[in-house]
Amino acid sequence: MDHGKFEMSDEKIKLAFKHLDFDDSGYIERREITKLMGTDNEAVVDYILAIVDTDKDGKISFEEFKSLMIQESFNSRSFAPSASRDRQNARASDDAQISTVVSACAQHHGQPS
Repeated sequence: MDHGKFEMSDEKIKLAFKHLDFDDSGYIERREITKLMGTDNEAVVDYILAIVDTDKDGKISFEEFKSLMIQESFNSRSFAPSASRDRQNARASDDAQISTVVSACAQHHGQPS
């Protein structure tokens, strides 16, 4: 059922990862997150890594990134009526942050977001 939300195919996930992996190392590393976000704020980078870097090696692998994108695609289609207002507010905040990352990535590569 389509609720007007995005859905990520494997090809789109690979392309997005490649755009974020500026040095083609196979990982999205701290310096790439810093460059992408346009900030030297360590708290922002730490927050992103805390969410996505599940094996806690200080970088984001393709599998970790893919897991996030699949989860986000699934969550964006979920309309749980029993969700609390706090969870809905947190989701809106997370969505805004993800939107910022996608927009920054698109601008960095000269593509419309």
